[in-house]
Amino acid sequence: MPKVKKELVNEAIRFPKVLVIDENGEKVGVMSNWDALNLAESKKLDLYCIAPQAKPPVCKIMNFSKYRYEKKKSAKENKKKQARPDLVKELKITALTSDNDIQTKVNQAIKLLNKGWRLKLCVYLKGRMVTKLDVAQEALQKMVDSLVDYGVVDKQPVKEGRLYFCYMSPLKKK
Repeated sequence: MPKVKKELVNEAIRFPKVLVIDENGEKVGVMSNWDALNLAESKKLDLYCIAPQAKPPVCKIMNFSKYRYEKKKSAKENKKKQARPDLVKELKITALTSDNDIQTKVNQAIKLLNKGWRLKLCVYLKGRMVTKLDVAQEALQKMVDSLVDYGVVDKQPVKEGRLYFCYMSPLKKK
């Protein structure tokens, strides 16, 4: 059998004998292609080949346009759900960032957490600030304290090179 690339619906089905399943999922039996098409037309539905490699090929009587719409809708929904967990948004500040600027970053973080994103909150240490870890801890703690109602810290703050950072996930919605 050649590989089938497009959907086999109604007249596109070229098999001499097919196994027919009705719209309720019950087996009607093996019949000729022509009889199966007439049966589908009498019910004002489509004949869709769900298993062309089977012997005999299996065809189902259904509303094909509705089936295609729901298949596309569920694929879109699955893609939407799949995209989020592994993506992380990063918000950076410096150790000497003012309170108003930190509040702006906190507002951005609240929006992202409400949308379901994971956050990486970073404090970038410039120049000799690398030696002043307590200032970086204080700046990061200000952000974390402001976001306690919206998310939870996954990984405790860590210093790696010139970055002092922690990860935050949104709270589970009830």
